[in-house]
Amino acid sequence: MMHNAERLNIGTIFTQALEIRVAYAKVVIFEDECTQFEYEVEAHILGADAHRAGLPNVPGLFKTIPALNRAWDEGVNAAINGGGWSRFEEEQEEDMQIQTPEPDTASDLTCGKLASSVCGMQLPLQVLRSVAGYYIGTVDGFEPVSRESEEYYRSKDAAKQALELNLWTQRLVCWS
Repeated sequence: MMHNAERLNIGTIFTQALEIRVAYAKVVIFEDECTQFEYEVEAHILGADAHRAGLPNVPGLFKTIPALNRAWDEGVNAAINGGGWSRFEEEQEEDMQIQTPEPDTASDLTCGKLASSVCGMQLPLQVLRSVAGYYIGTVDGFEPVSRESEEYYRSKDAAKQALELNLWTQRLVCWS
């Protein structure tokens, strides 16, 4: 018989896999290669985390999508070999410290550079969330347009502080 904690892990992995799979299908339809790659990274992260939780089998939702299946497997293999990305645990949020910037380093950047250069859209920077964590990006209506920050953050407050204090790294390209 399965314990509640194990059932929760399976349910969490299924929910995250479903979110990734649906979002991936949308970006494939819109031929958005940079966001497509981001969901492949998220599948990698989920595979690594699932392996660490003792659930390394690829979800059925990923089996028919070669890029997501491969990303999951790469995440599992990275975790086996002592590497791989991982999402931060919610309990760790309080441990994160953000330093204040040096004088004269704050930027007046308010619009996403990638949204502008790749999509031709002038959109304000915002704190957004994906299954990988919080990030600095842009959104048009209800659809994410770009992930501008290299970093993912453990909490919304940490990402907001990084944005306000200009303590984040601008992504230069939207593909690997």
